[in-house]
Amino acid sequence: MPPKKKKKRKQRQKRQNKQKNKKTTDYEQAYDYDEQLLKLKKQLRTNGLKIREVKSDGNCLFRSLADQLNGNPNLHYEVRSKVADHLNSHRIEYEAFIVDYSFEDYVKKISKDREWGGNLELQIASSIYTVNLVIHQPGSTPWRIKNFENPLRTLHLAYLFGDHYDSVRNLTDSFEIGVQPSKILLIEQSQNNEKNSSSSTQKSFDPEMLEEDAMTLISILGYGEQEFAKEMILTYGDLDGATEALILGDGKQIENDWKIRKQNEKKQKRELEQEILEQKERIQEYQSNKTNTKQNLKKSSKGSSKKQRAKQRWKERKEEKSKKNQPKSKSNKEINQEINLDIGVNDI
Repeated sequence: MPPKKKKKRKQRQKRQNKQKNKKTTDYEQAYDYDEQLLKLKKQLRTNGLKIREVKSDGNCLFRSLADQLNGNPNLHYEVRSKVADHLNSHRIEYEAFIVDYSFEDYVKKISKDREWGGNLELQIASSIYTVNLVIHQPGSTPWRIKNFENPLRTLHLAYLFGDHYDSVRNLTDSFEIGVQPSKILLIEQSQNNEKNSSSSTQKSFDPEMLEEDAMTLISILGYGEQEFAKEMILTYGDLDGATEALILGDGKQIENDWKIRKQNEKKQKRELEQEILEQKERIQEYQSNKTNTKQNLKKSSKGSSKKQRAKQRWKERKEEKSKKNQPKSKSNKEINQEINLDIGVNDI
């Protein structure tokens, strides 16, 4: 092969190998992302939360913030505009955090549609809207941006694979455009009362004492179920902590959220049991179909062998009949006698 052709062939092979490697890495990344997303969804569900997924178009951070603030991810451009304006008017405060760009270039960049936002933009959003933020990540404790002791709200976002944000809501929330997310009260209250608990783990309670404290809490509040009161005491560390949190906070709303969460847990349990039952039925059906298929194959193989034997016997009988119908071959003696007779007749 001429050198030029060899060179072209090598170049073509290199291009093909690059394309194959790219497809493989893209597939692996997609698989890893789906795996991380599923892991985070399970993690959030245990706390009565769910993800509202937004488009991965470079606006995901601002879409998620818009959903948390307005219930409408499509208003991302308003949030972006406010963040960019605030950044531009607070140069002294934020310039030190900008790398790889001049301040002016970064402001221009972040003002454009589909430009990614990050930690700096989250901090700016926190300042603009007087909110704290909780960032949920798969397999780790939530990361908090706590700039205010008494924020107007606490926004909850999901952060996946190092490059994508989604909005986090209560399981009972609607995804209708314009419907704002409800407050994640239990998580917020427990976070605010972390200082009061002596450790991050729950205390060990004497069951009888817990029953008495639960009854006392119900009598103080004037409402609530026994299980709800117990869970509040365990959540807030003791009877005093639970009483203070429920009286100072919106206790009725906390109880309603607790009831909804319990109903969802029961529903999920029933759905899981139903799914397991259906899976068992599918397995049994598959096994019975497999058994029937094997039996049918055996029958068909037996039937085919019978047909073959019958066909063989039919051929044998046909051959026998054809042999019987054929005229017998004459012996040499008979042939000689006939010849002699013919000779004698001719002499006469």
